[in-house]
Amino acid sequence: MNKKVITIGLLAMTALILLTLYTFGPLAGRGGGATVNPVSRQAKTEYKAMGPGTPVTNTYHNRDIKENFYTLSVPDSWQLESSPAGAYHFTFSGGEGTVELMDIPDNTTPELLVLSQEEPRFKNVLPGYQRLNYQKLSINGNEAYQLIYQYTDGKKTNTATRTTIVGKDRAGVLSLISEKETAPGLQAIFTSVLNGFKWENQ
Repeated sequence: MNKKVITIGLLAMTALILLTLYTFGPLAGRGGGATVNPVSRQAKTEYKAMGPGTPVTNTYHNRDIKENFYTLSVPDSWQLESSPAGAYHFTFSGGEGTVELMDIPDNTTPELLVLSQEEPRFKNVLPGYQRLNYQKLSINGNEAYQLIYQYTDGKKTNTATRTTIVGKDRAGVLSLISEKETAPGLQAIFTSVLNGFKWENQ
């Protein structure tokens, strides 16, 4: 048989195998999935206060994952850190805030996920975990579940507010963490940030 024909056949076979691996096999996740849309990182500064005693804001329109577009407004003093697609990570004096998208498995409900999976995980990994409050909310017409807890980080105690907002495809999870001593003074700002989260395609 002609060497050229054999070489072309082997190359075609190799290409077919690689295509299969990248499409269905263990390489499928590499280079695929959602990417950060540059529009999602362009903040629009709103020169109006979020509410009494709160600062002007930067509003972000996340366009990373189809069917999960959302808007988020945070104080303009919060620093945006490197974040994966569909998510934001902010730091501010005395704390941090994150927003992520979470898939809710078909065999559970958002509330059951928070109470039977998320909270037990926090108890296992966060030193001194203590639940302070849990409640069901409505945020801009969307069902939401809020868990407030404390934990120790080195020598300091942090207060965390983790709110899961149900969406059409995934849930938006906002975590706002601050040192215990500064938490009361940040409550109005945290409430405004939560109320500033809106799904855009529902």
